[in-house]
Amino acid sequence: MNKLKHIVIVAFALQSIVDLKADLSVKTFKRTSDVLSTAPHDQRKDAHGNVAALVKVITDQTGFRWDAEGELITFVHKENGYWLYLPASLKRLTILHERLGVISNYAFPTAIQPGGVYEMVLSTEKITTYPPIPKPQIYKVNANNVSFEMVAIKSGVFKMGSDEGISDESPVHTVLLSDYSIGRTEVTVAQFKAFVDATGYKTEAEENNGSYIWPWPDGNQWVLTPGVNWRYNAVGKPRPASESNHPVVHISWNDAKAYCKWLSSVTGKSYRLPTEAEWEYAARSGTFTGNKFSGTDKDNELSKYCWYRSNSEGPNNNNTKAVGAKTPNAFGLYDMTGNVWEWCADYYGRYLETVQKNPTGPDSGTRRVRRGGCWNNDASNLRTANRDFEEPDHRYSILGFRVACTGNSIVVP
Repeated sequence: MNKLKHIVIVAFALQSIVDLKADLSVKTFKRTSDVLSTAPHDQRKDAHGNVAALVKVITDQTGFRWDAEGELITFVHKENGYWLYLPASLKRLTILHERLGVISNYAFPTAIQPGGVYEMVLSTEKITTYPPIPKPQIYKVNANNVSFEMVAIKSGVFKMGSDEGISDESPVHTVLLSDYSIGRTEVTVAQFKAFVDATGYKTEAEENNGSYIWPWPDGNQWVLTPGVNWRYNAVGKPRPASESNHPVVHISWNDAKAYCKWLSSVTGKSYRLPTEAEWEYAARSGTFTGNKFSGTDKDNELSKYCWYRSNSEGPNNNNTKAVGAKTPNAFGLYDMTGNVWEWCADYYGRYLETVQKNPTGPDSGTRRVRRGGCWNNDASNLRTANRDFEEPDHRYSILGFRVACTGNSIVVP
């Protein structure tokens, strides 16, 4: 998809979140008599080496962001607005706000000229009257005599990624999502057993010499262990019945996809793995930039929300934990941080800088994304922006999944 398409599609976003009234728009735009060349210290160059145009944005509000047809732009926040340095011949500017998302996909009346000086007046009187994030609703699904809960999430906008983590978490970019639902917990052993009992499915661990186990406590690499599959726990021992409510592990991406296909067939709904963007938005509880971890921004509150190294490591404790045992995040979701890593639908790849709607990652690749960290990770791996990846046929004692569903299966007010 080209850069222009990324900008055009956001023009229809957010109408289910905020009623974007006419006063949240560009009131006037005109070229002024100012001559940029009289102030050499204000001259900037665009990506093509041309002198950038200066657009003086007049507004008494803060929190704005700008996207110039996918190109990075320089802007300076001034006392009465912003100064934008835009590429020559620009035809369109997407105006975003950190609370409301896209405000305007503004088309300039004439092409921007190199070194030109322009004035844009934003009419934003009602920008502080935005509504709260709609509260998700929880509903129950029954499949082959096993029930589980889903959380219906309304469309929203957020800043995906982080500038504080490793390089593949940036650039931070705005993402807009349509309605979807996501599993309240990771898929459990009991839920996966219902699938196997109904279909006779054989996992890749069963077909291909087992799964990878980390030898506790002194191992130095993953060991492919014959005979280990979804019926086994994280240290390669058969699961007792008391662990049927633990997240299933030793599951490849391909196995998770097969489970979703079966679940779709027995429910009549479109079940799948969550996209990486859906996963992160749900983990952040819909906040625009907040929630370093799922449920909290504070390191000292992690034990309240998740299983991780500080409360799970030990000679008899290196295992998954029952789902739903910790405090859920503000969306009512459990274990988005910790317990087990979770497969996502996307191929792994670098982020784009443009505003995106319902991104699904690269069109091709060799590795699939996993998110969330596990019971044996430290805090740095548990951040909602943290990313990792595996080849789709790999399976490990720390890796499971949760399901997502296109749209909402219930009516959410």
